[in-house]
Amino acid sequence: ARPASLGGGSRLGPRPGALPRPGCRAGRAPRVPGRKMVASARVQKLVRRYKLAIATALAILLLQGLVVWSFSGLEEDEPGEKGRQRKPRPLDPGEGSKDTDSSAGRRGSAGRRHGRWRGRAESPGVPVAKVVRAVTSRHRASRRVPPAPPPEAPGRQNLSGAAAGEALVGAAGFPPHGDTGSVEGAPQPTDNGFTPKCEIVGKDALSALARASSKQCQQEIANVVCLHQAGNLMPKAVPRHCQLAGKMSPGIQWDEVRAQQPADGPPVRIAYMLVVHGRAIRQLKRLLKAVYHAQHFFYIHVDKRSNYLHREVVELARQYDNVRVTPWRMVTIWGGASLLRMYLRSMRDLLEVPGWAWDFFINLSATDYPTRTNEELVTFLSKNRDKNFLKSHGRDNSRFIKKQGLDRLFHECDSHMWRLGERQIPAGIVVDGGSDWFVLTRSFVEYVVYTDDPLVAQLRQFYTYTLLPAE
Repeated sequence: ARPASLGGGSRLGPRPGALPRPGCRAGRAPRVPGRKMVASARVQKLVRRYKLAIATALAILLLQGLVVWSFSGLEEDEPGEKGRQRKPRPLDPGEGSKDTDSSAGRRGSAGRRHGRWRGRAESPGVPVAKVVRAVTSRHRASRRVPPAPPPEAPGRQNLSGAAAGEALVGAAGFPPHGDTGSVEGAPQPTDNGFTPKCEIVGKDALSALARASSKQCQQEIANVVCLHQAGNLMPKAVPRHCQLAGKMSPGIQWDEVRAQQPADGPPVRIAYMLVVHGRAIRQLKRLLKAVYHAQHFFYIHVDKRSNYLHREVVELARQYDNVRVTPWRMVTIWGGASLLRMYLRSMRDLLEVPGWAWDFFINLSATDYPTRTNEELVTFLSKNRDKNFLKSHGRDNSRFIKKQGLDRLFHECDSHMWRLGERQIPAGIVVDGGSDWFVLTRSFVEYVVYTDDPLVAQLRQFYTYTLLPAE
């Protein structure tokens, strides 16, 4: 090796007899890593350690961006744009020979975007209420004065005026129900078009019109709202025959000592109403096995959408003489008016089945299971032959009314309960409610099904447009 004084920048070689370091080239000094290499190694280490958290944060940011983008078109117009109106598009020369109403309806029809009604030439910020008013106004000459109705076909009713309201509220009966998902007794459309008979106001009704998926449901909603706005839908008062405002015997409960005492008279016979849906046939068989008795009767309703379960239940009912399946099926939803209609129709069927002399009506679902034996239940009911068993919500009626939405108007169509606005509870009744699982005597069921009492008829009309009417 040369001495250090011979060349200022030269590298010194290894000393004589010195061994090279492991991992280093012989004759060269080891390289020291720079600051950049150390920083990049640390970054890579942090990325590997926290890659899951980083990916989650990026996914959340992406989701928030999509939500903001999807709702950006639903914002309201600026205050200065409220007075702006869209100019009508002139007719094309080739459209003069076509039907004016149909072509105008096609040009003025609202497009569906994100589940909302939108005019095709409107800006993305048009509010739903404004658009629905524009859609409904295109089908009439004036907002305030509806056009003269066309001649009614024989057998059809004009449901746009006071006469229709009288036909609905009266005790003579209700119009026939519509297609699947619509409630029996609701004013039905007379054609496939959407033609409101009045100016629909109220944000709840306009929102329901904007979100309804079928023309029939939109027409039903419009008919109900128009009758309600005219004061012809709901009874303002119902006749009251009992002057007592309290509850009769609300404290009757199970008593172990009294249950052991023998009952007077023959044991009661029970008609079980089973309301099932889905595919859980084994669950239904387990319930039926637990409550089955040769002296009782079993009536099963299967939801119209559960075809597999219906086939299995029909096959099961063939094995027993006291088990039957409803020959009709309905699309029922929890909390819907269709559930109450199904119960009333099933009660009528049970009363008219020859040879079924039952004393009590009990409704069950496939998820129920008895906690007492059949002998204990029969003994208890035999000692209370003249009593209906209901579970009350308590004493706070105002809270119950608000919670249940009894002061709101609802209508069921498209298998959905639509809130349409506010209403007043009829005078003359004391509202009470609780669970929609009950035990009713045969005499009470006969009264509800067969009576011509205007009290029952008007209460049916009231609960046709109620959320959770069975409760």
